[in-house]
Amino acid sequence: MNDRTRRYDKYYADKEPRDIDDPYVLDAASGLYKPKSYDSEDKGKTQTHHVVYEGPIDVKTRRDWISIVLTALTLVALVKYTDITNNIYGTSQVTAVASIEASRATRNSVDLAQQALQLSKDQFRVEERPWIVPTTAAANPQKEFVMVAFGADNKPTGDMVFNVVVNVENVGKTPAVHLLNTFAEFKEGPRDETTEKAKNFVPHYASGEGSFVAPSQPPITIASDHFSQMIHTADFEKVKTGEWVVFLVGGVKYTDIFEPKIKPYETRYCFRYHPNGLPWGVCPFGYSIK
Repeated sequence: MNDRTRRYDKYYADKEPRDIDDPYVLDAASGLYKPKSYDSEDKGKTQTHHVVYEGPIDVKTRRDWISIVLTALTLVALVKYTDITNNIYGTSQVTAVASIEASRATRNSVDLAQQALQLSKDQFRVEERPWIVPTTAAANPQKEFVMVAFGADNKPTGDMVFNVVVNVENVGKTPAVHLLNTFAEFKEGPRDETTEKAKNFVPHYASGEGSFVAPSQPPITIASDHFSQMIHTADFEKVKTGEWVVFLVGGVKYTDIFEPKIKPYETRYCFRYHPNGLPWGVCPFGYSIK
């Protein structure tokens, strides 16, 4: 045996088939890996070899853990996103409520400012407006308030006449314009009936532009029905006893010079005749300045 043969034998001696758990074994004669279809004890017999391939458990486990970690991270991200969204929604709600409250406060401030401005205007109008005040005076200062009436023949007629007129004066700070007035009306008769008439008196004004009355202007005399100033002597005796009463009623309406135009002011007056003391006094009713 030469050196080459010894080296060959030694090389393939190390390549002898070994009992390993592998479906392929090395064939020493051919130098190739062949399927393990027989073993050394049962050569020549037909054998079937079943190969079962199994994935490594550590790979499967590693994949499961990665899936769990990814799912957990996704869940955490979803929870965090939900929390952030809720915070944003809550903040937006708070902002919206704050905006509404601010808008409401602004609107209230504007309303209060407008109300204050309107109150200031109204107060100014009240302070600067005209005021028409009525007073009584003797028609003839040289005569008594009640006189005997004389006819055209200069003889007594048997009647009495009230020597009285109603004057109106502007005691305000600005002119009264478009002033209209009723006649000064006398109402005399039985006490209860005539008192009710005076209480329920409603002035009726003529149409027209009216007159202008300045604050410094002298009083204006209101016209009256001459015949209503007459009372029979017998009835006048009833007045003196209190069985009858005599009232003098009327009204004046006017406006001011300010804008915007408003409902006219009105002064209603009522005077009662007193047989004793001051002849004419203000009634306890029917007298108002608006």
